[in-house]
Amino acid sequence: MPWTVEYDPEHGIVTGTYVGRVTDEEFRQATVEAMRLATAHATNLFLIDDSKWEGGASTLGLFDLPALFSELGFARDSRGAVILPPAGTPQAEDVEFFETVCVNRGWYIRLFKDRATALGWLVGDADGPEAS
Repeated sequence: MPWTVEYDPEHGIVTGTYVGRVTDEEFRQATVEAMRLATAHATNLFLIDDSKWEGGASTLGLFDLPALFSELGFARDSRGAVILPPAGTPQAEDVEFFETVCVNRGWYIRLFKDRATALGWLVGDADGPEAS
C-alpha cells in the first residue's frame, strides 16, 4: 500500500504518508481513515508527508478531494501541514494546486519543505514560519 495513516499520540495529530504512486481512490481511502482516527482521538490536526509521493492522482481527483472533507465531517478549524515533494517536480506543482483548492474552499492548509517546520507550525504557533 502506497499510503499509511496513523495517530501520533506524542503530538496529538493524525499523520498521513504517501510513497510512490497514489491513485485518486487511494487518496480517498486514506482521507476516510484519517477522519476515522481524528474522530477516535478527538483531534483536528493533520500532518501530510508528500515528500516521497511520485504522482498518480488526477487533477480532477485532487480538485475533488477537499469536498470529501466536508462529506466526512472534518471540522472547519482543522489544520493541515503538508510536506512538499521535491521542488520543481510535477508532484510539487500538484500539491501546490491542492493547497490552493483547499484554501479557496476555506480549509486551513499550509505547505512546508520539511517535517520539523511543518510539525512546529501544526502544534505550535499558528503564525509560524512559511515554507519559503
